[in-house]
Amino acid sequence: MIRMTALKALMLLCLALGMTVSIEQRRIDEDHVRAAHAALAFTNLAAERDSTRNVAITNSRLAALIGDSLRVVEKHAIQVTQQQDALDRALTGERRARYALDATVDSLHRAITVPASVRSDDGVRLATFDLCQEPYTIEAAVTLPPPPDSARITLRIAIDPIPIEARLSCASPNADGIRTASVTASSPSWAAVRFGHVEQSPEVCASPALTRERPARRSFRFAPLVLGAGFHLATNGSPAFGLFIGSGVRLGN
Repeated sequence: MIRMTALKALMLLCLALGMTVSIEQRRIDEDHVRAAHAALAFTNLAAERDSTRNVAITNSRLAALIGDSLRVVEKHAIQVTQQQDALDRALTGERRARYALDATVDSLHRAITVPASVRSDDGVRLATFDLCQEPYTIEAAVTLPPPPDSARITLRIAIDPIPIEARLSCASPNADGIRTASVTASSPSWAAVRFGHVEQSPEVCASPALTRERPARRSFRFAPLVLGAGFHLATNGSPAFGLFIGSGVRLGN
C-alpha cells in the first residue's frame, strides 16, 4: 500500500514538473515574440523619420561607379502588415509592398540669338530656333510682321523619358534580429527623385527575430501528460484492464 502511494506521488510530481516546464517554455516564447515586435517597432520609428537622401554623398565607391551620369537616392521602408484597399481588390491581388515616389525635372533657362530673315514680298521677319538640352528638345519658329500685325510663334517642346530603376535591399540582421529594409532608386542626373510613403510587409525581408524556426527533429523527448488504456497491476497484485494517466517519454515526433 505504501509502495503504491509513493508511486502515485511520484507520478503526480512528474506531471506537475512537466506542466511547469511547458508553461515556462510558453512564457519564454511569448517574451521572445514581444521583444521581436518591440525591436521591429523601434526600427519602423527610425524609418518614419527617414527622408530621401543622395547615397553617393556618403558612399565613395558608389560615387565612383555612377560618376556624373546617374543619381541614386535611398529611403528606409516601414515594415508593417499590408491592408488591402480598393485598388488591390480591383487588381485581385495580394499586396506585399507599396512605394510612392515622384520625379522632377528642373526648369529650362536659356537665351538664344539667331539671325532673322526678311520675306521680300510682305516684309515679314522670320526666325527659327532649335535647342537640344537634355531632357528637352525645342523647336520654335517666330514671325514678326510689320505693325500693326501681331507677332506669332510656333513652338514644339519634347521631353525625354525618365528611366528610373528601383530596388529593394534588406540589411543584415542587427543585434535584435531585425533586418532594415531600404528602397533605392537610380535616375539620370537631370531628374530629381523623391520618395513619399514607402512600406512593405515584414515577411518580405523575413527578419530572423520574426520568423519562427521549425523545431529540430528529436527522437526522444519528455511528455508531461500521457493518457492511455491497458493492463496494469491492481493494488492486490492481480492484473486488470483500465485507464491510466501519467508522464513519460515519447519516441519520434
